[in-house]
Amino acid sequence: CAPLVLQTSPLSRNRISILRSALVILASPLLACGEVRVEIFEFPTAGEAAAETFGGNDSDKGKDDGGSEQSWAQLPPNKTDEYAQPAFAFGAITSRYTASGVRTDRSRPFLIRATATITLPPGEHVLHLRALGGSRLAWDGAFVVETPLHKAKGGDVEPVPDQAKSQLVASMPLLPPGHIERQTKIVSDGRPHAVMLESFVGGKGIRPELGELCVSVSGDGKSWTFLSDHPGAVAHAPTTWPAFSAAQREHIERLNAERRHDADEDNYWRHRHDIARQSAPAAPEVRNSIDAFIDAKIAAHQAQPSPLSGDAAFLRRVTLDTIGLPPLADEVRAFLADPSADKRARAIDRLLTDPRWADHWTSYWQDVLAENPAMLKATLNNTGPFRWWIHDALVDNTPVDRFATALIAMEGSPNNGGPAGFGIATQNDLPMAAKAQIIASAFLASEMKCARCHDAPNHPFDQRDLFGIAAMLGRAPLKVPGSSLTPGLTQNSKITVSLKAGQMIDPHWPLASPAEPLPGVIRRPGDSRELLAATITDPRNERFAQVAVNRLWARLLGVGIVDPVDDWASAAPSHPELLAWLSRELVTHDYDLKHIARLILNSAAYQRTPNSDGSRVVKSSERLFAAPARRRMTAEQLIDSAFAVTGLDFDVEPLTFDPEDRQSSKDHGNLGIPRRAWEFAGLANERDRPALAKPRGSTIADVLTTFGWRESRTEPRSTRDHDANALQPALLANGTLGARLTRLTDDHAIAALALKAQPPADFVRAAFLHILSREPTPGELTKLSALIEPGYDARLTGAAPAPPRPRNTKAVSWANHLNPDATNTVLEVERDVKAGPTPTAQLTTDWRDRAEDLLWALMLSPEFIHLP
Repeated sequence: CAPLVLQTSPLSRNRISILRSALVILASPLLACGEVRVEIFEFPTAGEAAAETFGGNDSDKGKDDGGSEQSWAQLPPNKTDEYAQPAFAFGAITSRYTASGVRTDRSRPFLIRATATITLPPGEHVLHLRALGGSRLAWDGAFVVETPLHKAKGGDVEPVPDQAKSQLVASMPLLPPGHIERQTKIVSDGRPHAVMLESFVGGKGIRPELGELCVSVSGDGKSWTFLSDHPGAVAHAPTTWPAFSAAQREHIERLNAERRHDADEDNYWRHRHDIARQSAPAAPEVRNSIDAFIDAKIAAHQAQPSPLSGDAAFLRRVTLDTIGLPPLADEVRAFLADPSADKRARAIDRLLTDPRWADHWTSYWQDVLAENPAMLKATLNNTGPFRWWIHDALVDNTPVDRFATALIAMEGSPNNGGPAGFGIATQNDLPMAAKAQIIASAFLASEMKCARCHDAPNHPFDQRDLFGIAAMLGRAPLKVPGSSLTPGLTQNSKITVSLKAGQMIDPHWPLASPAEPLPGVIRRPGDSRELLAATITDPRNERFAQVAVNRLWARLLGVGIVDPVDDWASAAPSHPELLAWLSRELVTHDYDLKHIARLILNSAAYQRTPNSDGSRVVKSSERLFAAPARRRMTAEQLIDSAFAVTGLDFDVEPLTFDPEDRQSSKDHGNLGIPRRAWEFAGLANERDRPALAKPRGSTIADVLTTFGWRESRTEPRSTRDHDANALQPALLANGTLGARLTRLTDDHAIAALALKAQPPADFVRAAFLHILSREPTPGELTKLSALIEPGYDARLTGAAPAPPRPRNTKAVSWANHLNPDATNTVLEVERDVKAGPTPTAQLTTDWRDRAEDLLWALMLSPEFIHLP
């Protein structure tokens, strides 16, 4: 780098600090030349002290501590993170994690400080600061531009701001709600100078949200780039911001993955898994694979297994089962052309290392663990959004015993993605009893729901059993409230209540299990939660590992070895030796569910062709797995796949009613902008106010719900209703979303195929590979080529892609939702959504209509919606 210029004018103490920071940047091994150092500073919090005793005070979980006001007179003193990035632009920052690797809250407020040496061409330049919180920019130690400090505000009838009129530069992306922009001019001498950006995040009564913090620079007042000394500065424009922010998110996700791993914690779990391998009961002595168990029973029943699926069908199924998306057309071509005998095994290995595994499997655990966040004023049975902890754990391939332990510990952030969110349940007389029920169902296949209000008549549990586990979760004796006892029971009733109101239930483990944890497992002897987690996951407790592998088997084969997967009270395994062998494989391979998935996916039992026999409900003694069950895509797979094959973005609103970040976490949540279907949540608002509707998001949420997604997960569920109904094809074929997906627009993937110079038959083949992951049959090719050929040679108009259609730029929020203008604004957006996107002008209308018919037919076919 060029030498830093140090000004000779009198320097303030703060200015000296800035320049010293710049000198450190030049010498830092952390940074490459031209990079920006990002530091995060926090205030000491009471929560840090509380974390030393079993993860904090649970009575505070989900509550808003208020924080402190943002003030430049008092900056946070503790640096808690540091990393590098190429520019003064932020779409995301790193999260903070506990030693056990779960997200925890930063202090409110906390401070971001970004510093770098910047060299601009000689002459006058305009610096443009855009921020949500109070921010300021220093050039050579002197603050040159600043945005006001952010404060919480009330109100619900404020004017509806027009964000386009509020922003200073029309060519930049639309100014997000709540953001402020300021500009200043500087004169550069062409040498490097010290630059520092400071910005507060969060504060008293406001959520800790970053927004779109950035500094842009322009030498001509027309073209703007993010301030950077990095080669290839990125333009600050609507067309470049999505790609830039996506790349930054990927960078931050990699950094977060590093921060989730603590050496001492990882060493503890390695030691614990060594203990598990030595202590687990012996599995059946076998020297063969899954298929040996399956084939032996098929032969004993003189049945005939279905044939193996073809290569194209296998690749589509295994890709959907692992990452929740269909394979790309190029992946299908390469796989079909590969003559190697081990190509299926190699495809499985590739898919199991794909980070999108987490996107596919998060939704399953959201159902099983009843993750039920609210965007507005959480009420009965809502949780915090611990979805991001689930996703983090799946990205890291966290061992399932460690996963269960972290959930039961309920540490970290309650509102911003830690398992502490699992413990939130407001307006509930015994929230920990509800959590005990979920834990028993998820990890032990023990249904304790009935024991919530009375002794269970059809299960071997009484109310004391459930309340004993609840007291372990609560870390204190539990007082039985009268509202938790079923009233009015007669002497002859089959239902009994053995507890009395006001009775105290001590923390205790009531179910059959090892009496004492294994030596070296318990680290905090007085913590009943840790004891509960250690007892459930004890390797001598075969039930835990068997339940885990059975869940995976049922998900991939369509029915469990034990079915139902979450209630084994009256269920028997169809293949007990196989279940024992798989559970032993799990324990001896560090509780790695991907190891079990690899075994299942490589088996002939999985790779056979599904048929109606595999889907029949039969007694466990008659269940052969001679064929997998025929399965329909989950709602999330369907939505994600539909957008993947069309190449479109969701293009929906942020999932919050407070985009300006003026409300507290206890009143308003913010789940961000969904990029995969698991990130959606129920869009209803408690007062059914039309101004709080989400017209764009609702088009997707409505289809999700129709296909079995639960917008409200007040109770755990391991399986969904997949029965077909008339609304499903009607909504896809004629609904707003279906029209959007099948309209060929300038950004549509099938429109891009249509613009290629290729024969019409090749276009049909490409569409089939893209949508159905296979080549068309000769009959299909003949019929659909006849549809496409008329006008094919003249289909290209030569028109340029059309500019985006203008959209409503008014910002509706809780602060103005009672203003009539807010309702009118949302109704206008709804009309725009229903009208659908503008079709491409690059294709003739007549030919485009027929191409859309082909797309509509393929995407609406049962083959697209069902796994092959």
